[in-house]
Amino acid sequence: MLAQLTVQDFAVVEYADVEFGPGMTCLTGETGAGKSLLIDALSLALGSRSDNTLIREGKNRADVTAVFDTSALQKANRWLVEQSLIDTNADCILRRTISRDGRSKAYINSRPVPVSSLQTLGALLVDIHGQNSHQSLSHASVHRELLDHFSNSGKKNHELKDAFQAWSTASRQLEDLTGGASDNHSKLSLLQYQHDELQRLNLTDGELSTLDQELKRLSSAEELLKQESSLLDSLEGTDGPAVLKDAEQAQRMIGALSRTDSRLSSIATLLETAVIHLREAVTELRSHVSALEPNPERLEWVNSRLSLITDIARKHKVSPDMLNITLARITKSISELKNNQDNMDKLQTLVAQHLATYSECAKRLSKARTRAAPKFASTINVHLKQLGMSGANLNVRVSNSHSCIPTIHGNDRVEFLVSNNNSQTALPLNKISSGGELSRISLALQLVTIDRTGIPTAIFDEVDAGIGGKVALTVGEKIHQLGGSRQVLCVTHLAQVAAHADAHLRVEKASSTSRSTIQVDKLSGDQRVKEIARMLSGNITDQSIAHAQELLGTTCTIARKSNRVSSK
Repeated sequence: MLAQLTVQDFAVVEYADVEFGPGMTCLTGETGAGKSLLIDALSLALGSRSDNTLIREGKNRADVTAVFDTSALQKANRWLVEQSLIDTNADCILRRTISRDGRSKAYINSRPVPVSSLQTLGALLVDIHGQNSHQSLSHASVHRELLDHFSNSGKKNHELKDAFQAWSTASRQLEDLTGGASDNHSKLSLLQYQHDELQRLNLTDGELSTLDQELKRLSSAEELLKQESSLLDSLEGTDGPAVLKDAEQAQRMIGALSRTDSRLSSIATLLETAVIHLREAVTELRSHVSALEPNPERLEWVNSRLSLITDIARKHKVSPDMLNITLARITKSISELKNNQDNMDKLQTLVAQHLATYSECAKRLSKARTRAAPKFASTINVHLKQLGMSGANLNVRVSNSHSCIPTIHGNDRVEFLVSNNNSQTALPLNKISSGGELSRISLALQLVTIDRTGIPTAIFDEVDAGIGGKVALTVGEKIHQLGGSRQVLCVTHLAQVAAHADAHLRVEKASSTSRSTIQVDKLSGDQRVKEIARMLSGNITDQSIAHAQELLGTTCTIARKSNRVSSK
């Protein structure tokens, strides 16, 4: 229940602090006094769109705070707990500020929150019916929502939406896979060819380095043989001087000398070691020269092998030493593409399962709508007769499109048709020309469905436009009846409606040479009688006061009778 609304620097409201109680509260005042501004301010606190033009002239910020008693509201408290916004205090405080620079801030229980959080919580706390509510009746979606409220199909709707979301998600995933199926096939063929080519190449670790060294050796084999043979001749030559022979002769000479002069023994040992090393070097070199010979066939093979490796690396736009990494990547891609086919099969099965679940949910919801439609229409027609439309007859038509494409609301089209007498063909609501008739139909629909929403506070903002006389008295009675089970706020110009209120607030605009503001007063006793008198005739006279007293006395009698009926 809305307990308090505090508004500061909002439009022409300099400051207003209004307390609300249970039952029916009416807000009255002259046209343009600012009654609907309070509702607009409350809407802002509930998450409606902000606009810095709503800030009072000369001020930098508008501030609206709404205090709700949520002690008995399980859904709202459960949401607050889930969002970690619950307060130990029974009151829940929603606050919204708008700055001149266009920025808007939202708070729940003094904690900053996104505006969407205000909207979510606000939908659980307040249901606002504006003065142009009947305009939305031209939309079939509104007809469906009203029927669903009446038939208490909330659970079935949630089940349908869950099934739709599951089907929609799986369908999108399947479409993503099948949409590129032909491309995947071409890609898989190319990857498989590349994979087989690299597999045939069979490039081993270290092979490139080995091939490079062998290429250098084979390419210079003849020159190496020539130079190494010349070196071998210089070491052990047959016809000319030879290093090994000279060293051997020097060894023999120093050996002989060392026998005469022992100090030469160490030199003799060094020469002996040198000769041994020279002999080993000659032996190794001779063996190498014997094995070294040109091999054009091997050279051609090495060149071909390196060219093949280089060509394939160029095709993949990588260096030759990255080919094995490329092979691993291609192998992984092939595996993923092949898994896609398996995933497609699984997703096709999943889509079919979700579609079957959706179809069952849609059938259950459609049956609930079809079953509730006659009773809904009958209940509305009772209200229409009481609202002065005795010849009107509303029919609720539920037609199934049998579409194979699921929608989040099912396959039903719900349409309200109205005839003004038994002989007239029923027509859609948007074919009704009278605004007064539409207003009364809208009000009847709201009166029937509002009790099914479970929302604790209902606001009627001049929904009684186009209604007067005895019908207005009935409207006031019905709104007052709603106040027996929930809090109802009603902005009205009709004395017949205001007279039924449990609490009466008057909104007045006060003007000066520099600015305008509004004032909200709670009326009782003579003040209320005078306000009802003003609403009845525009002037406060003895006759209008007597009429107001009579009206208030009549409504009190009606209220007592209504309470006795309710208690039974």
